[in-house]
Amino acid sequence: MKGKETHSLDSKFRLMIPARFRSELGERFVMSLNLEHCINLYPQEKWNEFVNTLETLPKLSSPVATKLRRFFYSNSSDAELDGQGRILIPQEFRKYAGLEKEVKVVGVNDHLEIWDLSAWEANCETINPDELSLDLQGLNL
Repeated sequence: MKGKETHSLDSKFRLMIPARFRSELGERFVMSLNLEHCINLYPQEKWNEFVNTLETLPKLSSPVATKLRRFFYSNSSDAELDGQGRILIPQEFRKYAGLEKEVKVVGVNDHLEIWDLSAWEANCETINPDELSLDLQGLNL
């Protein structure tokens, strides 16, 4: 999934998922909080891969791994599109991500992120292409 689109939550806090993302997302998927105060939408297969990665983290020796598992598992739920291609975003998720009305739906390869529009714009302002270019060189990309 790639690209981004701006959309609005309706009065019942439903979000229309852009048509170009729906087929990759599937009718049933997983909604999860993101550490950057946005919401993730994972196709079920990609969620399973993410869970497998979480489960490879050290179990007993790493408090960070335990906290990560606890954060993601307790802040995730199964979700599905309604007949009009919308999802209902629960109040707890809206509050965490600061979603009011306008949101940015962002494709991040294997999942979508849903950001409050102003938070997305602020995040984009922190991106320095020159610094990223140096980082990419270090990664041999």
